[in-house]
Amino acid sequence: MIGGGYIGLETAASLRKLGAKVTVLERESRVLARVTAPEMSSFFESLHAANGVSIHCNKQVISITEDGEKVQVICENGSSFPADLLVLGVGIQVNSELASAAGLQIENGIRVDETSCTNDPNIYAIGDCTDHFNPHYKRYLRLECVQNAVDQAKIAAGAICGKDVFYDAIPWFWSDQYEVKLQLVGLSAGYNEAVLRKNQSWFFPSGTFGEMSCWPLTR
Repeated sequence: MIGGGYIGLETAASLRKLGAKVTVLERESRVLARVTAPEMSSFFESLHAANGVSIHCNKQVISITEDGEKVQVICENGSSFPADLLVLGVGIQVNSELASAAGLQIENGIRVDETSCTNDPNIYAIGDCTDHFNPHYKRYLRLECVQNAVDQAKIAAGAICGKDVFYDAIPWFWSDQYEVKLQLVGLSAGYNEAVLRKNQSWFFPSGTFGEMSCWPLTR
């Protein structure tokens, strides 16, 4: 598994439940680095380790070669990993060629206003490809998130129908891994305090591990 984000870890959990031997290679220093706090990253690394997944961070993949019926994944530091099946879960690069050809403004994606309308009044854009303004954070964001796409779709549909609507959603995310559900409200960057709460409500195979909630407090 190349990538220790949502897709990589969710797929790793599903494959482990099917009995596969799973190795996760993550280029950052921790899993879920883009989306959550270090405390929560440590929690999910422990969860996967307890379920038999081998996680290797700081692994920048530079090439993939064939070796008989297997492939070899080669990292920048010279380490290599054999695999029967390779899954890439490394995020996206916005395909903006069509939008550019249509004369749309491109920043970190397709720039849209508070109604999901582009600089062309006849073209709307929603979802992972959009660079949209979030009034709660007072800056433009591009979110790779199902809920954001759903929220923007409702706003775009309302605007097209002539309703007085505007985007003001707080980002939120979820991920199901094994029997654990991760739920996040808001962005995990820019906080000045992390509060950790534990209980003994469920167990890892290797023993008890408390449930964690990390609450970033934005400035």
